[in-house]
Amino acid sequence: MSMTLTEIQKQLPWGKFYSEKFKALDLPYKDFQHAITHTMKALGKLSAIIDDADHGEGRFFPREDVEKYLADVIICAIRAATVNPLGPIDIGLAVVRRIETKNDVTLKK
Repeated sequence: MSMTLTEIQKQLPWGKFYSEKFKALDLPYKDFQHAITHTMKALGKLSAIIDDADHGEGRFFPREDVEKYLADVIICAIRAATVNPLGPIDIGLAVVRRIETKNDVTLKK
């Protein structure tokens, strides 16, 4: 089953596993910051896979790990868009706009 980023954004559950200490933080950007931190964590794991390939260590680009961490990057971007401190961003629309603007193209809809 395929879903748009916007459809996924509307359905993702959040906050279930946050500690009480984190929930008690009085920062308007705490959820955004947390999502970006997890994005960086996933990017770090992808970087480690690349580094392992550069040095010939371990399995070469283990598909299940690459898939998992790429998905984490997207999931965290969706989360960050949802909890943007100045209001939610429709991530699906934002991606289309960015591709079109950056590449001077119009995507087929």
